[in-house]
Amino acid sequence: MDIRGFIMHHCIAVVIVAVLHKIKAQDLCNQTFSYGSSLAQPMFAEPYINHAFYCWFKFVAKPNQSVVVTINGASIGKYNHEHRRCERGSIRMIDGSSSADSGNILPDTVICGQFRHGQIKLKKVTYSHTAFVEFRSNKLRKHNSFDISVDFEDIDRIDMTPSPEYTFGDLKYQNGLVENSVCDWEIPVERCYGKCRIMSPGYPGIYPPNTRCKYKITNNEEQQRVELQLGGPYKFSLYKSHEPNDSCREDYVMIYDGATESSPFLGRLCGIGDAAHVISSGSHLLLVFNSGPGSPPWNYVGFDGRVNDRWASSHAGGIKMENTSCDWQFKSSDNNKEGDMHFPDYQLPTESTCLATFISLPKEIIEITVKVSHLRAECEEFVEINDGTRVVDKICEDRLAGRRKLDLTYNTTNAQFAVRYTNHGGQLSNPIPIWIEYKFISGEKNVRYHVAASNNKEKTTGVTSSSTINHASAPIVAVLYISFVYILMNQLIATFV
Repeated sequence: MDIRGFIMHHCIAVVIVAVLHKIKAQDLCNQTFSYGSSLAQPMFAEPYINHAFYCWFKFVAKPNQSVVVTINGASIGKYNHEHRRCERGSIRMIDGSSSADSGNILPDTVICGQFRHGQIKLKKVTYSHTAFVEFRSNKLRKHNSFDISVDFEDIDRIDMTPSPEYTFGDLKYQNGLVENSVCDWEIPVERCYGKCRIMSPGYPGIYPPNTRCKYKITNNEEQQRVELQLGGPYKFSLYKSHEPNDSCREDYVMIYDGATESSPFLGRLCGIGDAAHVISSGSHLLLVFNSGPGSPPWNYVGFDGRVNDRWASSHAGGIKMENTSCDWQFKSSDNNKEGDMHFPDYQLPTESTCLATFISLPKEIIEITVKVSHLRAECEEFVEINDGTRVVDKICEDRLAGRRKLDLTYNTTNAQFAVRYTNHGGQLSNPIPIWIEYKFISGEKNVRYHVAASNNKEKTTGVTSSSTINHASAPIVAVLYISFVYILMNQLIATFV
């Protein structure tokens, strides 16, 4: 297939530029464009009168295609900010075959105002294979004009990565769409394998006005959790008013740590470039998308995010303490001599403190290794090591000193060792939390406190208290000492003789 055949097979572009006071209805308006066809005969023709006009186009793609309508420039009507609506004229883009289909899937997109060519590039992506675009003005003005282009694109060419099986929020696929809902989704994250994608309705085009969609993200694997990324390396662009005290009032995304809107509220995002990396405390996250009536400059496209399965919280051998949010106790027993745990990687409120306590049996040494990769500056977030009732170390951000990771090992024969984590600023999530590895070791050594920290090039050692040698080893040491002296004396005698 040559390049022309390839282009005709996969997409066809129609470009329409009109200055409304110069054209006649029979010349351009009220026409249907179909895939692979030229301009059709007028379906309706009536000369414009000098005080108003109405003009429409219908674009019909193949059943496995979407219609992408792009507004490159326009000068039609005026937006009334007080009443939040278009006046004197507008452009309406409908996902369907006519204005009678309005609202069958999602609300129509209506815009107005003055946009020079290149000043705006507004896209409308349909879910059906037909788009209906109408231009309406209540009064003929000298500068009424529009500049639009239309593409018929194969659905699997709009975005081939990831595959439809892993894409949620797109009505072209309807994968995970809740029955009898317009845009509510159920997302089984255990099937994602790091590939699942969620998006706002209409993405990568403008999202519809007055729309509310819910994305219930669930991990059905035992004790597994959910991880969500919005913004950052992925697109996030929602309308945000610049009026005082009007932030995130109409167009926003809300996130809940659970399956319903009564679950703990994690945050609200809006505007352009906002970002969130969220980790659930349990097996569910809920994302709620809401849009208002729509306002200029109509340059927002919604969001494109990723969801993944998150490993289960690790507190091997531990017991969660009652009436606490993140305190754990680890006791030595025949079935629990070593394990690991991590401090919360999910949402924590401000001034949070979490405590991990380790309790040994008689004649046991407690050994713990604290692994730190990130802490906030100026000790806003830190870790304390407690040997019994004594604080023996405090780890703040300056201890990292630009290193990627810091491992700190401590041991004691005291019956209790504790690690306290404090986060003054709170967190939405922490993808790389602080980990602790612990061991209960049988032994006779009288080691009270020891710390060894290492990371790549640097090694730091703390204080080690005096140690006593086990009496059972004393005879061996004495024999070695006498043997050494005997050999040394023989060598001296041989030298002088």
